[in-house]
Amino acid sequence: MILRTVARLIEAAVVIATAVALTACGPGSTAPSAADVTGSAPATPPVRATEGASPTKSAVSPTAAVVDPARVKADFRDGLMTYCLRTYQLQRAADERYPGGSSASLSGFSGLVLQSMDQWQPRLEVLRPPADLAGVFEEFLVNVEDIRAGREAEAAATSPAELQVAGDRVQMAYTERYRLAKLMHADTCDGELPTMEKAAVAAATKAFDLTTDATKACRTLVTPQFVATQWADQARPMSACTADASRRRAHPEKVATGIKVTTITGVESLTATVHFTEVGGCCAGQRTVARLYFYRDKGWKIRSMSYE
Repeated sequence: MILRTVARLIEAAVVIATAVALTACGPGSTAPSAADVTGSAPATPPVRATEGASPTKSAVSPTAAVVDPARVKADFRDGLMTYCLRTYQLQRAADERYPGGSSASLSGFSGLVLQSMDQWQPRLEVLRPPADLAGVFEEFLVNVEDIRAGREAEAAATSPAELQVAGDRVQMAYTERYRLAKLMHADTCDGELPTMEKAAVAAATKAFDLTTDATKACRTLVTPQFVATQWADQARPMSACTADASRRRAHPEKVATGIKVTTITGVESLTATVHFTEVGGCCAGQRTVARLYFYRDKGWKIRSMSYE
């Protein structure tokens, strides 16, 4: 009897212990981990990598940036053209500020031109040419320094002879710039005018060279700076200009009957230079240079004219 009672008590204790154990593993409880049981964590199941992917990198990599060669070339060309146009615009502004033919005026002009070059030099140096134009662009940068040296010589000139040498140096440098710019397809740098503008420039030059009308020769066909610089050595420049027109009208046989254009260079709707010879008249065959400025409301006007 006693043995049966003890057996029943032991059986009841086992049931209670089992119930307690089950309750401890219920919701909200923390069951013992495999490590607690075995002393080590279970092996992590292998993750299958995407076929062909690197086991140390994400299976999906970001798309690499693609450089468009056409865009690189276009951006470079636009930057170079902007540089040339702005420096040419500032050069014209400098000439309009210092229009006289005196040494002081020329020095002031060259000084402003050099300032404009310094102002825009950083914009030029950050340009990144396409690989096939890198060598030409390096030559262009050297050419910029040649132009700078010529302008510095102009500013420092103390005699007409020195000024002539400096001017020739600048002209040679610009001729080289035109060649390099054409290789890089930089329109505002290459000295080429559109066909219609070339025709308009030639017509304006011819109209001035052949006229005997004082109003046209001294006012309507020329820039505001023309008379002051062309007749700078006269006490009354306008009177000297009108007197010259009167002499031409009095001797029509001495006036040219036409011109033969050799070259026209310039910047579209800004400036132009015409090299030509006169046909007929007292100066037939004389090589002459005319420089013109463009005005949106007036067209092309003579800025200066001189014999070569």
